Amino acid sequence: MVSTGSPAPGDVAGASIGKTTQRVGWRELVTLPDLCGRRIPAKIDTGARTSSLHATEIESFDKDGHHWLRFLLDIGDGQSEPVTLEVKRADRRTVTSSNGEGQERHIIKTMMQLGASSFPVEFSLADRSEMQFPILVGRTALRRRFLVDSGRSYLQSAPDERAAILNLRST
Repeated sequence: MVSTGSPAPGDVAGASIGKTTQRVGWRELVTLPDLCGRRIPAKIDTGARTSSLHATEIESFDKDGHHWLRFLLDIGDGQSEPVTLEVKRADRRTVTSSNGEGQERHIIKTMMQLGASSFPVEFSLADRSEMQFPILVGRTALRRRFLVDSGRSYLQSAPDERAAILNLRST
């Protein structure tokens, strides 16, 4: 169907936006309840298809007839000590990194909470120690759930928390 008129209220560029679609900023706080109880800074990146989680010392092993991974999760910023986790591996695939090179990565699937929404997300495990954010949330996780406001940050945080975070980051 081709739209010839102005977008209807709630539409952007003619694409219908459901009432459940929420806005997120280019950076947000997320929780991975099955892995870690802390809220973790994440970069929202529509240029990346796959989400990525900072992991080091990744080891593969078999348990109960399934492939598992053991890795060190460090959420950064000195917020906590790194934690050793064991998670069932969902897949192993080639992911194109930000520098354009293909890299074979382990994939895990876990729940992610962003604001009031909780949903399963596939994460590639990668050493993100040189990156500012320990988590990158890609467009597959965002699809049909969120619209990204690239000029805003922490839209899924309470207003007082958002103000405190932004004030901390500007100092």
